Amino acid sequence: MNRFKLPTGIYAITDSECGKDKEFLTYCEELLQGGAKIIQYREKSRDMKKLFKEAKELKILTQKYNAIFIVNDHLDIALL
Repeated sequence: MNRFKLPTGIYAITDSECGKDKEFLTYCEELLQGGAKIIQYREKSRDMKKLFKEAKELKILTQKYNAIFIVNDHLDIALL
């Protein structure tokens, strides 16, 4: 039986309040460059169109760094 093994390293949880004055994806890339192996996109205040756009861009970014990407609270976005 194969078991899924989570990577060791930083588990980052993001939302629109993180990164202070930095652009969201720039901040997320800095997290990945700093060793984040998992990024959880936890956004409560974005409209769905912007949320979907950011989630797609963040998915591509996490793939570039071979990191796990998790979408919080929005199953519809995660499935898309």
